[in-house]
Amino acid sequence: MHLWLHVGSHKTGTTSIQATFAKSRDALSLTGLNYPRNYLQKYYSIRDKSAHHYIAQSISSGELKLHIDAIGQHTDVQEVLLSSERFDYVSRANIGLLPEALSPVFSSVSVIIYVREPVSLATSRGQQRLKRGIGTYADVCAHPPFYDYKETIEKWVDLFGKDNVKVRVFAKDMLVGGDVVDDLLHQTGRDASTLELHRKWRNTGISLQAALAISARKRENPEFEPVRDARELLEIPGDPFTLPPDAQERIRRRARPGLLWLREHYGIDFLD
Repeated sequence: MHLWLHVGSHKTGTTSIQATFAKSRDALSLTGLNYPRNYLQKYYSIRDKSAHHYIAQSISSGELKLHIDAIGQHTDVQEVLLSSERFDYVSRANIGLLPEALSPVFSSVSVIIYVREPVSLATSRGQQRLKRGIGTYADVCAHPPFYDYKETIEKWVDLFGKDNVKVRVFAKDMLVGGDVVDDLLHQTGRDASTLELHRKWRNTGISLQAALAISARKRENPEFEPVRDARELLEIPGDPFTLPPDAQERIRRRARPGLLWLREHYGIDFLD
């Protein structure tokens, strides 16, 4: 049996992929692909029934093999797809436990990871922080989110070999069909246009004016969380959310070594 392991990365359409696949299990199964449920009904810090975060989190709990065995017992097709960006939070040492746990059920593994231009990524992650009540717009600008693709990709290459790690660019003009769901299915050899998918779009952005309004409330009350306390702020119309030029430049400088590596090893050029 073959395993497709979709490991994110963050802010590359992962939530939409997971929600769509969870609602389209029957359609995927007809193509020979199982998108597993949590057969053991064991969750950890995140109770998400669409994604497979519990697989990533079960590694440190020592229960990974139980989940993998359950997937094997409930799968009557030849391919399985697991999706979770939470593997980012698993140490290299713990990630090293995956091959042994997977091998009794899966004879081969392909890892799929999406990468995104650093400023675009930081802009998206900054919005997510504000929506969750983590800091203010000024905090995001002073300490913009950063993601080390070199570290992440090398972790998977060391485990499964470069030939078994697919790196894709998260940009509309680079995705099959201009859509990350279509693109991911294409990587598994499937044509999304032939499937009756129940598509779900998640994680819409906020305007710059919304970010400033949220930040004002956050300064008044450090415990303020807009998703919980004032969802109407998320709907404030206005200019697109952007980071100031100096923050963008700091992101590019910090990301440059990893981007050079990405260009050299995968021909993906975010430096132009």
